[in-house]
Amino acid sequence: MNMKKVSLDTLLQLLGMIGVLGGLVFVGLEMQQSQRIAIAGQQQDRASMWINYYQSFLEAGYDLDLINRGGSGVAENINLEESQAHRAASQIGWFILENDFFQYQYGLMSDEVFEAKKRNIEHALSLCDTRDVLEFRLRFFSDEFANLVSSLEDPCI
Repeated sequence: MNMKKVSLDTLLQLLGMIGVLGGLVFVGLEMQQSQRIAIAGQQQDRASMWINYYQSFLEAGYDLDLINRGGSGVAENINLEESQAHRAASQIGWFILENDFFQYQYGLMSDEVFEAKKRNIEHALSLCDTRDVLEFRLRFFSDEFANLVSSLEDPCI
């Protein structure tokens, strides 16, 4: 059995490489944690945005929840101001949904959360009384978002 002595220089180089490798693992873990923090921050920002959105309509005297649900003939029985609020809510809603899609594309939203957001898109598509708002906005959406919207079932056809 022939054993060679390892020089001190070779041993130091090996220890240095192990140190560099450990540092890279640490940096990778830190980047993963930073991404989780960014995703959580984005979710918090989205929640705050929705709260502010509803609060602004409430302060103006509109029951946005009732108007957005649109059930039981609500859309047919609202006055002009409520109709304008409903249309403004539709515009704002499409901006928010497009932003959610952008956040998802850039990895700031999980697949699970985005699946829920797709249900929001489906709901927005079901608001046939504001279909003209969607048709107007479609030309301003990114191609990817417009393709997603177009790929979903359209209950207003």
